[in-house]
Amino acid sequence: MIWRSILRLLSSLKKPHKLQSDEVRIKIKGKIDLDGIIHGADLPKDKPGIIICHGVGVFQSLYVDFARYLVKHGGYRVLTFNFRGHGRNQEHKLTLDGALEDVENAVKYMTEKQGHKNIILIGHSLGAVMSLKYTSKIKPNTVKALVLIGCPTNFESVKRRAFMIFFFAKSFLANLDVSEIYKHLADYNSEKDIKNLENVPVCTVYGHFDEFVKYFFHQRFDKLKEMAKKTKVDVKEMQQMDHMTTFIKEEYKKDILDWINEHVD
Repeated sequence: MIWRSILRLLSSLKKPHKLQSDEVRIKIKGKIDLDGIIHGADLPKDKPGIIICHGVGVFQSLYVDFARYLVKHGGYRVLTFNFRGHGRNQEHKLTLDGALEDVENAVKYMTEKQGHKNIILIGHSLGAVMSLKYTSKIKPNTVKALVLIGCPTNFESVKRRAFMIFFFAKSFLANLDVSEIYKHLADYNSEKDIKNLENVPVCTVYGHFDEFVKYFFHQRFDKLKEMAKKTKVDVKEMQQMDHMTTFIKEEYKKDILDWINEHVD
């Protein structure tokens, strides 16, 4: 009897979750298929779904370890995907309008196909710009929080380095419409977008050694704490991190996850 009780107790203990990942396709207007991965696919769907939007010239694979951390330690189901012009979607050029459409359809996929009522958007670099712009412009009631990693405050702060990155990416890594992206980014201002948000908490994250998005421009986010009257803005500085590694170190993943858990029911 004692051994049976012990065995029953051991079997009832919570076992570590094996990370199941399912490859998915996000169809847009029947002509574009974005390739993506649902991490933690077998987890319950009661928590908000998380979508990670990558930067230009890199791919969803860069964020897999981060996604798995959110699954393992947060119990969240996470979608990573490749924007058009990246990964398996290189036949379609990336434009900012197209990227905005990709984010919109990724959100629809998680809510309509995967059954999540609420969404958390995590964007890095250009992915942060598009996550913010989508939430500010479309105002979906499903997006409950934004995490913006290495997000420029305006185009002036990054245009010289952006040209080099876009040119390199177009030459070797991705299919970009550089002239269209430049044209639209000329009017980009994250301060206007953040002030246009309503009740969507924002966490802006940057590396102290981020040479792409200079620290000076991130200081302007501090001002947004007072300017953004309809939502809450938090600013996190990651020591020893640069533009591409702000989400890699274990303690910083934990900081981001803790912020998400604090601000999302």
